[in-house]
Amino acid sequence: MTSELKNFIQNEKWTYAKTYPKWPHEYIVREKVDVNLFDNLANFIMENGYIGKFYNTENTYFDYDGHAYWVIEDIISRCLEENSYGNRLKNGTLPEDVIVSTENPTPEDIADLDKNILYEKYKPYYDTKQKEYEQELISIGNMEPENRNISGKIQERVQKTLELQKYITAKGEANPHQYCLRKNWQVDMPFDEAVQIIRDYGYVEWFWGKPYMILNAGEFKYWTMGFPLEVTILINRTKIKSCTREELLKV
Repeated sequence: MTSELKNFIQNEKWTYAKTYPKWPHEYIVREKVDVNLFDNLANFIMENGYIGKFYNTENTYFDYDGHAYWVIEDIISRCLEENSYGNRLKNGTLPEDVIVSTENPTPEDIADLDKNILYEKYKPYYDTKQKEYEQELISIGNMEPENRNISGKIQERVQKTLELQKYITAKGEANPHQYCLRKNWQVDMPFDEAVQIIRDYGYVEWFWGKPYMILNAGEFKYWTMGFPLEVTILINRTKIKSCTREELLKV
């Protein structure tokens, strides 16, 4: 590991994950740190780490200076090595009441829990489902950047709905994009319906080594992170034509 990455790890402010106390860990978010250093560290972890498990979910981990590091989408997390799933399984210190990924979320929890809490409570299950969806996209392969078999009526309706949302511009310069949140969703079309339309009629595009289902609508293209609908909390967008973050701020 380079001295630059070591300094990045040491000097960056890591946020404690308060919503998952039985699995103490910290994290940094790509949009809130130096994007180039984040990407370099993420790539280093993926290229030099080892395959480990969190219940039935596989991920790539890298141990450094007493911590285990791993990458999920635009987040790098770390925990003390003694608190990793592998070590807690070996030492018999797993939490007794953690729901394993072989169990499905209950209808009551899906209906009643905050989306973030629902995801944290059933994290192994939802991470597995997201990986399965990613494999589906990989199996589709390369596609032309055009919507698939969408009627003019559906296209017009979803475009109007997406354009009416309030968008937040992400801080990173390397991947200029915006996002809107489920909790701030407006107009009649349900959030879940808009997400499903993106997935049903979009095309596969690759970014940072991973596939995403993209839907073109007007001058923008839209995508989600591929988790099941009940824990999807945002929709991303950027201009179809390459643009800068400064240009997005003017929209």
